[in-house]
Amino acid sequence: MAHSLALATYVALRGRGKDGASRDPRPDGPLVWFHCPTTCDLLHAQSVIRTLQDDQEQVSFLITGTQSEPEVSDDGDVIIGTGPGRTKAEVDGFLDHWQPDALFWLGGQVDPLVVAVVKERPIRRFLVNIRSDDPIVTGGGWLPGIKSDTISEFETAFAADTMTATRLIRLGMSQEAVTVTGSFTESIPVLPNNEAERADFAQVVGSRPMWLASDVPVQELEGVIAAHKNALRRSHRLLLILEPRNPEDGPIYAEAVEKAKLKAVLRSEDDPKDTTHVYIADLGQERGMWFRIAPTTYIGGTILGGGRHPFEPASLGSVVVHGPENKPYQDAYSRLDKAGGAKAVKNNVELASAIEKLLSPDKAAQIAHAAWAVTSQGAEVTNRVASMIASLLDTLDH
Repeated sequence: MAHSLALATYVALRGRGKDGASRDPRPDGPLVWFHCPTTCDLLHAQSVIRTLQDDQEQVSFLITGTQSEPEVSDDGDVIIGTGPGRTKAEVDGFLDHWQPDALFWLGGQVDPLVVAVVKERPIRRFLVNIRSDDPIVTGGGWLPGIKSDTISEFETAFAADTMTATRLIRLGMSQEAVTVTGSFTESIPVLPNNEAERADFAQVVGSRPMWLASDVPVQELEGVIAAHKNALRRSHRLLLILEPRNPEDGPIYAEAVEKAKLKAVLRSEDDPKDTTHVYIADLGQERGMWFRIAPTTYIGGTILGGGRHPFEPASLGSVVVHGPENKPYQDAYSRLDKAGGAKAVKNNVELASAIEKLLSPDKAAQIAHAAWAVTSQGAEVTNRVASMIASLLDTLDH
């Protein structure tokens, strides 16, 4: 199939090099390829795949991207790999090996070389979750027409908003080929909960107010304890559930609490008493229960770096408090913040103030409601995109 002049020129300039990559075996049957330039886009792809796997038993999925670490699922149906390469020889070798039936390019930053080489093969091509702030095409910007020639090779695009849809149409896609899906935020698996344990704990603490500091690294321990001492001035019965990043470090955390002249109890040893200020959740594997119990959660690591995904507590009704260090989930944190569905703080001083303010049930409920709107919207868009992909899979001939 002939290339446009711009694409042909770009391929020729990047055609040098050899393909010496080693790759995992290709599964039998149809294979859908997701290319994800960023970590957030990789999470989007995984959300769609989880939804698809409920109904698509004979299909395998390949995820690639600059941020991905190689991995193969236990059943071998989901492969996270490297690639597709930076030269024509590398991309050809990649496609010869994997022989994907369809390419879903997530989040913009489209490489014209990959599109040009894919075009030579019977591979369906789709753009997904293209956002208004994305550089839609990267590379070859000095070549006249490279952007429109690249984008016009995709048969369908799912744009996050009307502004992006307009850009795609101006680049050569037909209006019928562009669908506005809304913000495509990733859905994540709901963390498990032992309902009997949750009910028992709720009975033990009764009506006591509480908050959770989850996955807290040792480096943030002093700041979390200080925030709790500050909040205790307003609510003397307030209980902090403190979850260490490493459960085996529970005694170290308890010692730090006692050094601050507060009373601590390890979950591995006893239930909290009326006089307990800090309950150390050192058993591990109970995070889903704590998110359901605590009306407010500080996500540990987000002040100094290394936090978890904010949708974990937000989707279970716990108000998210977080610091400025949000990689690799900055997109999810940003969506919550913009919607008023989380409380951002800059440092330990602001953490203390935020916890105190969120003792107000009305304030916490307002933020939790906004967060629910964000997390539920993401699930709706995931389901819509998964449905579109499922329709495509029904047409594949294997």
